[in-house]
Amino acid sequence: MHRDQLVFFLELLVLLVASRGLGQLFRTLRQPPVVGELVAGILIGPTVLGALAPQTFAWLFPIPDGRLLPLPLDAFTSLGVTLLMLAAGLEVDMQMLARERRLTLLCAAFASSVPLLIGVAAGYVLMDRDTLPEHVPPLVFALVMGVNLAMSALPVIARTLLDLGIYRSRIGAVILSAAMLDDVSVWMLFSLAISMSDAPTGHGHGTVPTLLLTVALLVGTLTVGRALANRAVPLLQARFPWHGGLVAFTFASGLAMACLAMWIGIHPVFGSLLAGVAIGSAPAISHDNKEILRKFIVSIFAPIFFASIGLRLDFAAHFDLRLVSVIFVLGCAGKIAGTLLATRLGRLDWRESFAVAFGLNSRGIMGIVLGLVALEAQIIDRKMFVALAVLGLGTSLLSGPMMRLSLGNERLESLRAAGD
Repeated sequence: MHRDQLVFFLELLVLLVASRGLGQLFRTLRQPPVVGELVAGILIGPTVLGALAPQTFAWLFPIPDGRLLPLPLDAFTSLGVTLLMLAAGLEVDMQMLARERRLTLLCAAFASSVPLLIGVAAGYVLMDRDTLPEHVPPLVFALVMGVNLAMSALPVIARTLLDLGIYRSRIGAVILSAAMLDDVSVWMLFSLAISMSDAPTGHGHGTVPTLLLTVALLVGTLTVGRALANRAVPLLQARFPWHGGLVAFTFASGLAMACLAMWIGIHPVFGSLLAGVAIGSAPAISHDNKEILRKFIVSIFAPIFFASIGLRLDFAAHFDLRLVSVIFVLGCAGKIAGTLLATRLGRLDWRESFAVAFGLNSRGIMGIVLGLVALEAQIIDRKMFVALAVLGLGTSLLSGPMMRLSLGNERLESLRAAGD
């Protein structure tokens, strides 16, 4: 027991120091710190440390067979991404979303449908029917490919917007809300694809009930949930003037909604995001309250989570350069083209259109999670899993720098000022 505790504490120590250190280095280089945190995970993961010092890596990260992370670390990083989305939800400006609902719906529709269609077509071309398991119909493989190309990474997108300082700006709100709508629809389609194969997943209540419950959760949170938060926040601030009551209430609400989302059969981050939206929209909540939560989560939990992504994969093994290149080009082209079409219809200028496109192009851990579920169901093989993982990490690394380049320093500063 003492050894297990020692190893777990050392894992957290190494991940926190490495991710914060490289994150600060990348900040000095005028790059989003999340890029450095992702690189830190790759360096101390199986790709570099595992290859150079396999015994050290195996001792520090004793990963059970069939898993990607040690169990305690897996639980901790799951908590980290859940809290990250809670913090992101607190910053969602519902009034701005109402004003920009047309642009948000356009982005959510085109940014998912265009790469989805490209991915389905590519799935039929790339599939090897001779090695495809009998329980996987060709349509299922094609749908899974389309879903992975259509996915956006809410956690990485939220962190990138926080790092750039534009999460309260107009395009920040559009990116985050469009990604949320995009991912809800993509998760539903993915559940449908999995249910069409004979591979048991053990999640959810079936496609139609899960879809109905998800809609009920969304509507209930934005109506009843917001009304309850409007009553609870001023009461907590009056009884606990030093923020403690409100912080505990916010954390508890985020965890409760994450549990409810998991019971429904969708990813827990959607539940915590909705909890943050409901609480953050309360008129009585102050900017200082939000900053206390944001700084705590972004300083501790988020860096460890992003570094852990690099621990989950060995990029050297099962790496197929041709397959990786094809998937990466198709994924980026579909997402960017679909978003540009939506933003131009929504009358954004070219700079902001490309910024939104590169923001939504990030797949991150969400794409890896979808790929992992498909791998465990034997719908895709390890080479395809690595290609999808490279797409997830590569687009996450490019998102922040390309958004900064698209906007330019002057436009970026004006968006920051408008959001303050």
